[in-house]
Amino acid sequence: MPKLHRKISVLDGRATVLAYERNPDDWFYREIISPGNYRSRKIEGATTALEAQKKALDIYTELRQSDKLASASGISTKTQKRSKKASIDISISEHLKEMQKKADAETVTQEYVKTKGFRLRHIKSYLEYKQIKYAIDIKDDTFDDYELFRRGTTKVNISNEVKALSQWLNWCRKNRQLKADVAALKLTPKIAIKGEDLTANPPISPEDWRKIERYIRVDYAGQRVNDRRGIYWRQCFHAFVMTAKNSGMRPKELLNLKWSDINIVDMGQKSQSDERRHLVAEINVRKTKTKESRQVPANCGKQLKEWLEFQKEFAARYYSEGIKRVFNKDSFVFCNMNNNCEPYSLSQVQQTMRAIYRRLDLRGHWSSDKPYTLSSLRSTFIDEQLMKDIPIAVLSMMTGHDPKALMKYYQQLDVLRKTRELTALPIGRKKDNKQSLELWND
Repeated sequence: MPKLHRKISVLDGRATVLAYERNPDDWFYREIISPGNYRSRKIEGATTALEAQKKALDIYTELRQSDKLASASGISTKTQKRSKKASIDISISEHLKEMQKKADAETVTQEYVKTKGFRLRHIKSYLEYKQIKYAIDIKDDTFDDYELFRRGTTKVNISNEVKALSQWLNWCRKNRQLKADVAALKLTPKIAIKGEDLTANPPISPEDWRKIERYIRVDYAGQRVNDRRGIYWRQCFHAFVMTAKNSGMRPKELLNLKWSDINIVDMGQKSQSDERRHLVAEINVRKTKTKESRQVPANCGKQLKEWLEFQKEFAARYYSEGIKRVFNKDSFVFCNMNNNCEPYSLSQVQQTMRAIYRRLDLRGHWSSDKPYTLSSLRSTFIDEQLMKDIPIAVLSMMTGHDPKALMKYYQQLDVLRKTRELTALPIGRKKDNKQSLELWND
């Protein structure tokens, strides 16, 4: 549909004159015959709104005379097809069914359809609030108050919901569920997103991270509990957090990660004075949000190796030989042995992380007043890599982020930390003597 440039009511509301953006000097006369039915005619010789308004009465009279002649000769005037009267619930449901067909054909993901359905639930609530039951009752100003209605959430969320709204309205246009004069208009509001709105998942500051890491390692995972399921979960959560913070992987990607996707490499002695081994995890991320596999080197090889050793010992102590059928190198890394080695739910991880944030006295990140989230672990990884001057192209491949989006969402750099790093003394490069470790004995 062409974008409307201007629309003016004429003849006491019986008709309108309008022009489109593609050629604002061409004016058209339009009148509604019945809901969803209209007829229009180009106003010849009119290049301004005033000229169009003056000639509207002439066209109105011509159409009336044409109707009389057509009626006398038995000829019916042809109008556009009437819009279908569909309820909001049915319309959105049919739209989602069409999207589900695309998901079944694997042109879009199931998660995409699920997310769209969740966002359209807010649209339904808003239309109920506006007392609009049918799609045909939607007007040009119906969604003007949507941002106010959703003021309790973030601008980014509202923007995403408006995108889902726009897709549904386009579907309604194709299926003639909107009035013809409304279908030609832009119905969705424009949401202005500022830089501060993009920090919904702020990076964790170094001071706060030290508190969080110590609490999870010592007070949470190290706490003695009598419940073996609780012991297993706490160790799993500690490994999950360390992997998330050191790999920058999305939470759902971590839950879909399998041991066969991980290779732990011994990079040699940490330093001449520190005989501990430096273990790096080379992770192949297969199930990704963008459907593009990628490789991620992460400084969490030690934690992952210890977690695997804990799992093997836990399985040998509490489970029979049958566990070997489900726990092997093709098992999920963060699996629940008490649930046939299926991965833990994302909600359980999120709830635990939120509870830990609330328990600790955290200052928050300097660039945002929003609280930390589970995805703040990913933001922390990206922020730290940017501080190390990792090339954007490399970081984009590691995180699965578009380079432009990367700079748009993660441009808040701590200048004081950057200054300290820039003024630090250079350290000589160590000799490359890495060696892969064998995790599974086949």
